[in-house]
Amino acid sequence: MLTLDQCIGMTGLNDDEIAVIAEHRRIPTIVAVEVGHSLLETAKGKFVLRGYISDLLAKAKLAGRQEKAKHLDRVLAQFNARHPIPRVLRI
Repeated sequence: MLTLDQCIGMTGLNDDEIAVIAEHRRIPTIVAVEVGHSLLETAKGKFVLRGYISDLLAKAKLAGRQEKAKHLDRVLAQFNARHPIPRVLRI
């Protein structure tokens, strides 16, 4: 049997990115692992994941939750560094 950490490790995403998916989609963490794995396989999916992080970042800023906003800003920067935006996005 695989642990949650092992499942996350197979996705190419980190714990924070999985947590963003779970929060944004309002789904259990293990389901977010599967969703994240699927989204990470395509350029469009990476764009969607970037949007999830950006949405939660904007909501945190609007709510005045500065610590959460700083954290999500780091999550977004790390995601962008590991998964650069493709020059052409084919949908």
